[in-house]
Amino acid sequence: MKKIILCFLSVTLIMGTLLMPKTVHAAENDEWVVYRISAPISYDKVDTRDIKNITVHFGVNGWNEIKDVELSRHFVDAYMGRVFEAFWTDVYVKKGSTLDYCFKYDFNSNEVKWDNNNGKDYHVVVSQLP
Repeated sequence: MKKIILCFLSVTLIMGTLLMPKTVHAAENDEWVVYRISAPISYDKVDTRDIKNITVHFGVNGWNEIKDVELSRHFVDAYMGRVFEAFWTDVYVKKGSTLDYCFKYDFNSNEVKWDNNNGKDYHVVVSQLP
């Protein structure tokens, strides 16, 4: 039982680290920064093997410059027949910009689902790390 709990905690820590949005340092006087967009996945409800791909639909500063980018698929762990994968992409935006986004999930069953944060969309102000 201790091994199962330890494994679960390890997977949780790894997933939290990988899925957390990250802003990378920009060079001094550089206006652009890299921001990692990660798709939120509820592993108790979705088996990632059923996901064909995930696309992020995003815009900058009030949904301007709209783009669609397919997220990269990254193997995280396998445990008791379950596969745990993370999906993310890095985008370049100007410091201080607001990134607005939502996700489109395409499943192997040809089902399509959108995640727009319960109708609120996802928003983040991208800034340079101190």
